[in-house]
Amino acid sequence: MKIWTLFKNQQKGGVFRITVHFREWFEKRKETRNKKRDSKAAVDRIAADEAYIKTAVKNNGSLLLFVSTFLVLIELYNLCRVLFMTKGVGISSPSNLIYFRFYASLFLVSVIYVFFERIVRMADEKRYVLHMAYGTLILLWQALFNIHDILRTNSQGNYTLSVIFMAFAAVFVMRPIYFLANIAGMYGLLLLLAGKSLSYGTKFNSAVMILLCVVIYYQKYRHLGVELTQRHEIEEAVKAYQTEHERFRLTYEQHEIVCRASQLITFEWNMKKGSVRFSEYWSMVLGQPLYVPDLEEFVKKTKRLQPHDKDRIFGAIEKAREKVPYQKLEIRVPGSDGQLRWYELSVTTQMDKEGEPIFAIGILRDIMEHRQEITRIRREAQTDPTGVLNKAAIEQYGRERLAQLREEETLVALILDLDDFKYINDTMGHPMGDYVLSEIGTCMKKCALPGMCIGRIGGDEFLMLLAGARTLNVRLVKEYAEKLLEHVQSIKISGMNRPVRVSIGIAALDQESGMSFEELYAKADRALYQSKRAGKGRIKWAEDEVIE
Repeated sequence: MKIWTLFKNQQKGGVFRITVHFREWFEKRKETRNKKRDSKAAVDRIAADEAYIKTAVKNNGSLLLFVSTFLVLIELYNLCRVLFMTKGVGISSPSNLIYFRFYASLFLVSVIYVFFERIVRMADEKRYVLHMAYGTLILLWQALFNIHDILRTNSQGNYTLSVIFMAFAAVFVMRPIYFLANIAGMYGLLLLLAGKSLSYGTKFNSAVMILLCVVIYYQKYRHLGVELTQRHEIEEAVKAYQTEHERFRLTYEQHEIVCRASQLITFEWNMKKGSVRFSEYWSMVLGQPLYVPDLEEFVKKTKRLQPHDKDRIFGAIEKAREKVPYQKLEIRVPGSDGQLRWYELSVTTQMDKEGEPIFAIGILRDIMEHRQEITRIRREAQTDPTGVLNKAAIEQYGRERLAQLREEETLVALILDLDDFKYINDTMGHPMGDYVLSEIGTCMKKCALPGMCIGRIGGDEFLMLLAGARTLNVRLVKEYAEKLLEHVQSIKISGMNRPVRVSIGIAALDQESGMSFEELYAKADRALYQSKRAGKGRIKWAEDEVIE
């Protein structure tokens, strides 16, 4: 009644004091344990403990399952023997009753163990505790059974216990404290209960056997510790390798993603072996193998590269061998569709300890859009509002083409001037004048001969240049000029009753003349002046030109 009253009084406060104290103690213990686990040593110790328990459970589980099954069958036979094979005495005899209890207790313990081992799912730590408890119960049963035999018959049954100790030390995997506690406890129990019945020699032999069990256990425990340490080191090495491998794989994938997004092709040239390994983008875009065993042989035999680009690549190879640390050049590489694309090739040479080149790391960057943009800007910079080249561009072309003129070639210059352009601007307005100039530019391009270059050199003056064989050039230029006059006169201007007309002056030179571009231009300009003096709307060749 007093206890119940105390119980009710504690309930009135809402919480049991004992529960509160226990919870505070548990939280402090949990916090202390967490702090210990934060240190690396504690983490390693926990990992070692887990590995040891896992190994013990694995080794002991199969052993104890076999032993327990064997004991269930043996003790079941012993129980039947006591009950039915004692000529009707059964358990009415005190001695038989004691043996019956021994057999029944071991049978029951073994059945319970088999149930938990086979049916109940447990974590390794709990299963380890189960194994240790079952092992202790077997030892205790064997010790008590031997003690009973010694006391009952004064026989030396303790030798059976020594054999059990030996097997326990040699086969069972356990911690030292558990081993020592069981060996010392069971041997002490033997001496305490049956010591008076044992001879000095038996006690001495048993002590020697115990020491031998300790030695056996120590060697096994030490060997297992070395094995677990080596296994842990191997696992850590494998984990480190897998981590590095995964990191490398992710880095490589990221590298490939960046290369694809940036349209970059990377490669590594082994200068000792001559082999080259390309990134995946090389195969995706250009349809080429990722691995080339011999770079120079590959460049030499491939028909996809232009001769000029091959020469530039071979030049870069020689410079790398000459220890040039860094190179940058532009080459054309055909894509998978066969179309040439411009790439910027950057090469960095890596040296060994002796300063000799061993590797070349390179990047191929697609600069096709960049080149096209430069071409567009250059074209816009060289193009006149009428759609033809401006003065600087046409004159530069004339000088370069004259320098490249071959022996059998002739360079012909035509200068076109719009007649009465001032009249058109004054009467029709400057917008109309710009329209007429644009239309004339369109007519010149529409009638242009193959290879002809057209440009505007002044307000209403245009220059046309054509290089080729002299006889053919003269005839074609004459036909072109006449056709151009007709096309220009077809330009219609609303409100103006006179046709649009132009005057053309023509001059030519060859390599033998030794004339400059400026002199050619002056000759054509004089012919234009003579054409205008003769009545406008005419074609005039320079006086020293022979028209065939």
